[in-house]
Amino acid sequence: MIADLSVSEKVIVPGKSTSWDIEWWMREKIQSLNYTTWFQPSVFILTGKGFPAADDPSASMDDPRAPDRPIQYGDLIHTDFGVSALGLNTDTQHIGYVLYPGETEADVPKGMIEGLKKVNRLQDIVKGNMKIGMTGNEILKASLEQMHGEGIEGMTNLQDEVPVLGDLHLLKNTYYSIELFAEHFVPERNRTIVFPQEEDVYWDEEANSWQWVYGRQKELLLIRTPALDSEEAPAEL
Repeated sequence: MIADLSVSEKVIVPGKSTSWDIEWWMREKIQSLNYTTWFQPSVFILTGKGFPAADDPSASMDDPRAPDRPIQYGDLIHTDFGVSALGLNTDTQHIGYVLYPGETEADVPKGMIEGLKKVNRLQDIVKGNMKIGMTGNEILKASLEQMHGEGIEGMTNLQDEVPVLGDLHLLKNTYYSIELFAEHFVPERNRTIVFPQEEDVYWDEEANSWQWVYGRQKELLLIRTPALDSEEAPAEL
């Protein structure tokens, strides 16, 4: 998948590659494969001033990537990507972590792993509340009540209701995109970070339930870097 490949050491060079560099790589890859997309792919540095961080009101919502800086070791990276085909549009958001040289999966900050688990739980809540015949606003209200009852903060914009479209009823034999984020305090960074996720679901008539089209992200994508000599080792962020 182009989005997941873009969040890898094959594309990202820590200290050099910027979020805009990765966006342009995705655009050029789409064009080379003769794909089309219904929105421009985007890349955010969640551990920077982007998206914005839940506890950073100074971050810009107009351009949440700004300032466009090189991606560093220890950064949490977010991609938003979709393609168009057969009259349908995909929409996926995944996140990855940039390992320090020589680090392994065991070195990923536990707070970031917990953040992904929290947003996975939020996905379960929303999908569980998607009852056929309910309106989007009814599903939104039920999901908000349940997530707040479990102590989860996040979701996305239009928290009160979605005008017009939110009054449409959920239908069978349809694809829907579940877009949201959960806020989580990461002790290793001493800050609250947002953990976005977006996956498409389809109605499975045999199972009489919604199913993920291509599964969902349950583990962080890891940008692995080779070990360096002690003289070359980067300083901690």
